[in-house]
Amino acid sequence: RYWLEHGVPDPEYAHNAYPTKMIASIVEAMLAYASIEPEHAEDARQLAVNAADYLLSITYDESSKLAGLPPTYCLSGLNMDKVRKEVPAAINREQCVMMIYPAASGLMYLKLYETLGEERYLAAAKRIAEYYRANLLPEGSWYLLVNEKTGEPESTNLCADFTILDFFVALYKCTGESCWKELTDGYYKYLLDNCYEPYNWEGQFEDSIMSVNYHNLTHILPAQMIAHITANHAQEPEMVETAGEVMRFIEDQFVVWGEHADWNLRYKEGAYWYSPAGLEQYKWYVPIDASTTTILNAFLNVYALNHDPLLLEKACALGDSVTRLQDPESGVIPTHWMSADCTKTLSNFWINCHIHSSLRLLKLAEIVGE
Repeated sequence: RYWLEHGVPDPEYAHNAYPTKMIASIVEAMLAYASIEPEHAEDARQLAVNAADYLLSITYDESSKLAGLPPTYCLSGLNMDKVRKEVPAAINREQCVMMIYPAASGLMYLKLYETLGEERYLAAAKRIAEYYRANLLPEGSWYLLVNEKTGEPESTNLCADFTILDFFVALYKCTGESCWKELTDGYYKYLLDNCYEPYNWEGQFEDSIMSVNYHNLTHILPAQMIAHITANHAQEPEMVETAGEVMRFIEDQFVVWGEHADWNLRYKEGAYWYSPAGLEQYKWYVPIDASTTTILNAFLNVYALNHDPLLLEKACALGDSVTRLQDPESGVIPTHWMSADCTKTLSNFWINCHIHSSLRLLKLAEIVGE
């Protein structure tokens, strides 16, 4: 409502310090909401436009080394007491851009362009893509964290994220321009060579420190790979088998079906942690709603490829966890499932996670008819 009525982020919600991540999620939610609730479609689309146009207004201009990119971190207008308490990483990295996030904005702009036909959103997406094309490293990827003033890297880590790949795929479908197909093919090879082949599924998050190989694995990157295979390589038996192999890794490392293990250093004896659930990453090895529904979605994607009914049952079991945790009055889905009253207290609540889970529940509902 704040976006709709004011056109700027709610200053009391500290996580708005991550504008690219939050706004891309908000826009996706509003476009979906407009399609399923026609009586609210006008407001939903206007909210999406307000949020996207705000992101355009804070995008780096031509005087910047990062011209055309949206900021990963922005503290303007926010309650800084809350920011310092709840999202201090945004303060520490305010002068940086994490390069996995502009692609998410690019995808958002393309969805708005396809829905509304507004050329400014296609232009914004292409400006982001042009930065990627101009700054491609010989290795086949991009520095993960760059300084907004100098454009120079802040670490040696390179981007490992299928969102960038999906952005190039979508832009090629939208424009037919061969340069985006070339980037798609090249970056896909990089991801296969550097993530899949060595099984180095590095977790890359805007609020986490940089990692070294195998120290902070996550389910997110392999789940993205499964989604890419399902969308683009479903007719290739070898890739279908690969998706099943990757799914087994995700389940083995990041799904808790019963009791949480005592050897997990994040788990304290006697703690109230909900399950079945998905754990996010080695450095934050805790039950998270968006992790649970990301893995739910991965089960659904592999089920679409091989039609194994057990995979659908597992997806439903994870979906049932989400509905049990959802507040029956507000509809809110808590982010962290680590206390008996987590639905009511909403400690460290991420709206993008709630949106992600809502959309995956919608997909599950469409498949199973419930």
